[in-house]
Amino acid sequence: LDPLNAIAFYNRGYARNNQNDYDDAIADFTQAIAINPTYGIAYINRGFAYISKGDTDHAIADYTQAIQLTPLNYLGYNNRGFAYAGIGQYDQALADYDQALKLNPTSPDALDGRAWTLFKSGRAADGLPDIQQSLLLRPDDANGLDTMGHILAALGRKDEAIGYERRAAAADPTLQSSPDALRDLGATP
Repeated sequence: LDPLNAIAFYNRGYARNNQNDYDDAIADFTQAIAINPTYGIAYINRGFAYISKGDTDHAIADYTQAIQLTPLNYLGYNNRGFAYAGIGQYDQALADYDQALKLNPTSPDALDGRAWTLFKSGRAADGLPDIQQSLLLRPDDANGLDTMGHILAALGRKDEAIGYERRAAAADPTLQSSPDALRDLGATP
C-alpha cells in the first residue's frame, strides 16, 4: 500500500532479525535507509544483522554511520564496541563502551561488554566492578553470569567461577562458552 514507508521496512527487518533471517533483514533495513538516509536506528539494526552473519566490517561501518546520525544513542557505541572486541581491537572497543556508558550509565549490556573486553585484554580485575554492576541490574542474565565466571577464573577464584558458570548454563543452555569454561575449570557442565 505504501512502498515508500521506511518504518514498515524497518519493522519487517526488525522482525526478520528476531527470526535470524539476516539476509532478508539486511535487505529490509537497506530499503528503509534508501527511503530515509537519516534513519539511525536502521543502521544500528542492519549492523546487528551483519555482525550476526560474521561481517564485522559492514557492521562497524553501519554503527559508525548511526553514531554520526544519532550521537546521543548509546546503542551505536555499544554495538560497535562489541564488534571491535570481537576482532581483538580492545582499545577501540573500550573507548566505545566508555562512550556508551556516558550516555547510559546503567546499561547492563555496555557494563558487561566493557567487563568482557577488559577480561579479554588481560585486565580481568579491572572488569570486576563493571560485571558486578551489570549483574545487580540483570541478575539472571546468562551472558553476564558467564562473564563473571570467566573473570573470577582469571582471578584464581575457581569455586566461585564454577558457580557462576553453572548459573549461566542453567539460564541459557544454548550458551556454549559456559560448558567450555566449566570443562576448563575441571568441572562437569
